[in-house]
Amino acid sequence: MSSQAMRSSGRSPIVLALVGAAIAWNVLLLLLAALVPFVTQEPRSVPAPPPGQTGGTTAATTHVTLVASNGYGVLAIIALPLLASVLVGVLLWINDSMRWGPAGTAAWVVSALVLVAGVVGFVTYLIGGAVIPVGVLLMSACLRSGPASIRPGSSAPAAAQ
Repeated sequence: MSSQAMRSSGRSPIVLALVGAAIAWNVLLLLLAALVPFVTQEPRSVPAPPPGQTGGTTAATTHVTLVASNGYGVLAIIALPLLASVLVGVLLWINDSMRWGPAGTAAWVVSALVLVAGVVGFVTYLIGGAVIPVGVLLMSACLRSGPASIRPGSSAPAAAQ
């Protein structure tokens, strides 16, 4: 086995695990949005009882799923980081197997965009915080997939190997 094949096979399981974890997290987010009722809906207004009568009904606060609250279109938005994770996985595979540098650069850019979108989403809507782990996992996968000279613990430059 050539030294390049050994380097590539040594990184691939870790990169695959990191990208796989990002994809699994995204699938979990989709399932949570569709199945778990965690959005609080305001109680509906109840008419006041007629004058002279006491009592009446009280409306309870209800919890619904994100899909029930915002419609199925929300799944498309939640699926964007999933599509980005698959794209990063493909780009890193191209970078590792074919040694095509622009694929690695594109993977870094997509990963950074996912992380930035998660931070912006966290600041503006709070739900974006669920996307931050995806960005971190994808950036970690890019770091592990990079040339040997930039990986921690590497002693030889990538060109010399």
